[in-house]
Formats: sequence, C-alpha cells, structure tokens
Amino acid sequence: MFDQFKMMSDMMKGMDPNQLKDLMKQAEGSKKAIEDMVRTIVKEEIQKQELVSKKDLERILKN
Repeated sequence: MFDQFKMMSDMMKGMDPNQLKDLMKQAEGSKKAIEDMVRTIVKEEIQKQELVSKKDLERILKN
C-alpha cells in the first residue's frame, strides 16, 4: 500500500493544477460510487438475513 502512495505521489509531481483538480473530482466520484455500492450491499444483506433495523426495533418497542 505504501508503494501505491509513493507511485501516486511521483505521478502527481508532474501534473499541472488543472490535472490535479480533475484527478480529485474523479476520486470523489469513485468514492461516492463505492459508498453507494456498499450501502446497497448492506441493505440487501439485512433483508436477506431478515435482520431488524434500529428504526424497526424502536417501532416494535413503542407498540
């Protein structure tokens, strides 16, 4: 992992500011896509395993 950071650091040294901004936008987009994918997978697993959410548990306890 350290090698990957070193490689990215070396690659970014030769970039102009606009290229770095574009790279950061792409990274933010990728991060959001990964977060959305993880949320979807977690929701599917919760339903698949028939787990109870905090909201469901609070509703059950109220009644």
